[in-house]
Amino acid sequence: MPLQPAVVAQLSAIKARVGTSAGKVSTFALSDLGLGDPEFNSALIYPSPTLPIDAVATGSEWLELFRYLESHLTFLLMDRDVTEFWRYAKVLATAMLAAKQSLGGVLGQSLHVRMIRPATVYANGATLVETWLKAAVAQGWTAAYFTINLNASSAIPAINTINNVAMVVIAVADLDVSAKLLEYQWYDSGNKPQGVENVTDLQVQHSTGIHPLRQCIYIDKDKVFKLDVNFAAAGESVPVLFGAEFVTDTIFTAE
Repeated sequence: MPLQPAVVAQLSAIKARVGTSAGKVSTFALSDLGLGDPEFNSALIYPSPTLPIDAVATGSEWLELFRYLESHLTFLLMDRDVTEFWRYAKVLATAMLAAKQSLGGVLGQSLHVRMIRPATVYANGATLVETWLKAAVAQGWTAAYFTINLNASSAIPAINTINNVAMVVIAVADLDVSAKLLEYQWYDSGNKPQGVENVTDLQVQHSTGIHPLRQCIYIDKDKVFKLDVNFAAAGESVPVLFGAEFVTDTIFTAE
């Protein structure tokens, strides 16, 4: 399914503005690009990133971010209506500014955006895991199915997340042919539960297996978040997280 014409037009307008020779070296705030203001966008994310009112990125950085959106996340978002697509575009843009503030660097040079890696999500286990695990699961709740530790210190470069990663989770998924994921609940870095969310849509016939979050989760540098999962039945499941991780040079090239 192609992107809706209104989305294509808005993306094209933004890229035309930031992609000129002058635009690439100029700086733009969220409001300059029609992406709302930090206060509005923060309501779409938990915890709300604290951004300076003058938070900006260069045109080259915005181009890098929107190329990522188009090439990696449109498959997740293109079947949503225009409002919903831009809701998540704003989330991604806000998370990028927060990651720049937290990690420093220039996106596309010393700071990089990419899909959430299994290696990063499983880093808390202190071993390098390079695939989303197909797990034998029991019916009911599994506490801390994922412990996303962005404060993990390791001699293995790919999972040395401390001071190297910030992450935004936009969707959860169960990629098994027979999805078992039924509900989930996030716990923040203070171990505070965020409320049970139901994802029965994953079990609808012909579902993509991907469920965009009602409120996206931003995991800042050196923070630890947990995800409890409720499985509808015993069997096999492949829980996956979609979104973006912003990483430093140190971890970007680590295989």
